[in-house]
Amino acid sequence: MTSSPVVPRIIEPLLVLVPVPADCDAVVLPREIDESGTARYHDTAIDLVKALKFEGLNASFAHASDERGWLGEKSALQYTLDVVIGMVSAGAYEGLRALLRRRHSETPVRLRITRQVATDAGSGWEWIELDGTGESVAQALEQLNQQTPPPTLP
Repeated sequence: MTSSPVVPRIIEPLLVLVPVPADCDAVVLPREIDESGTARYHDTAIDLVKALKFEGLNASFAHASDERGWLGEKSALQYTLDVVIGMVSAGAYEGLRALLRRRHSETPVRLRITRQVATDAGSGWEWIELDGTGESVAQALEQLNQQTPPPTLP
């Protein structure tokens, strides 16, 4: 897979709450909450918190282990990482970029991030999807982190 530029795109918010634990850089979020109230995470996120901690981030899942379930989806394009992450600190971008380059550089990645942005009402959460190789997604994250104010994306 070649590393062509990734164009970040604004997506509709997922129907999950974004907790902001004290001293946390990144929160791994579920893809969905099922009818029983169980938080469903994509199975590529199983070791993600440990990997983010290896990169120097203070990271956590949004739900305790007994409240998490796992989704395994199979398709023609197999993502090595298909996750949702709440970017709580500026350091989250650097750590996530390092992880993508170290473990997923040339493999397909789909990343949905949410970050707090200023709004007319005070603040809110912006949801963005990035889809490409780990390297191209890392490059797009670098650009997103450098943009002030937050981007207006197509």
